[in-house]
Amino acid sequence: MAKRTYNPVPMTHPALPAEAVGYVSRRVDRPERLALFRADGTISNTFGIEDTYETLRPVFAEHGMTLREDGIVVRG
Repeated sequence: MAKRTYNPVPMTHPALPAEAVGYVSRRVDRPERLALFRADGTISNTFGIEDTYETLRPVFAEHGMTLREDGIVVRG
């Protein structure tokens, strides 16, 4: 079995508004998982394999953030 290379880069990188904290996208090296990427494209958090945008919205809300439909995360 081939060893995975640690390469936490996003599959997509949307154009972010100034107020964006970051965005949620799939990782290139772990496409089965969603991850939160900071506005500069570095990885912040990787979520569980069962997580979806819908299951993550309440998690972000608990921390005062909103996960928009386009995957962008903003405060408030």
